[in-house]
Amino acid sequence: MILALLAGRKTQTRRIVKPPPEPWKDFFEEGGCQTTDWRFETGMRTDDGIHHRFGLWMHSQFHESRWQSLRFAPGDRLWVREAWQMPIVATKYGPVYYAADQHFFMNQPFALRTNRSPIHMPRWASRITLTVTDVRVQRLQEISQDDAIAEGIEFRPDSGWATWNSDGSMRCGGSPMPIDAYRCLWTNINGTGAWDENPWVAAYTFTVERHNIDKVEA
Repeated sequence: MILALLAGRKTQTRRIVKPPPEPWKDFFEEGGCQTTDWRFETGMRTDDGIHHRFGLWMHSQFHESRWQSLRFAPGDRLWVREAWQMPIVATKYGPVYYAADQHFFMNQPFALRTNRSPIHMPRWASRITLTVTDVRVQRLQEISQDDAIAEGIEFRPDSGWATWNSDGSMRCGGSPMPIDAYRCLWTNINGTGAWDENPWVAAYTFTVERHNIDKVEA
């Protein structure tokens, strides 16, 4: 997915909404409404007229409304973690080797330390910044063919739609339709049966800048 971001192919990501928007069991038990009567939309909430939060509004046909927060909002800037290494002899702030495309910061080869997990990448070492432009809440399986492509699924004439490893091997897919390849990717990441569960997800759309977040203008 880092390669897809760098190439500009990936402009969306999906994250499971927790807790899932299955609101108000007690309200259902009272006979108020059915699940299909609820309408979902994203929007702002104001607390005490001062503090603004972005989240998921849930409205019923009986004018009942509830709200829960979402992780990200339009306008949020996110810095991307990825697999990385640093030289055995290095300063606190670099240089850095990025495993996804074998890129050396400053284009200089070095004897490297052991591979480092993305979760240990510090903010200063990140080279990709995302700016959230849109948030939608939907069932996972409601993803469209275009959205699957925006998730980084790539077409190659000899293989079909798929995702690829940095060494050029196929990670997941080889399918005639983008959604089929994305279903394979989701299952690969989240485990057997994850697609069939069809969870509520937040679909985040974003722009990509190949700069550190602290060097991107707000």
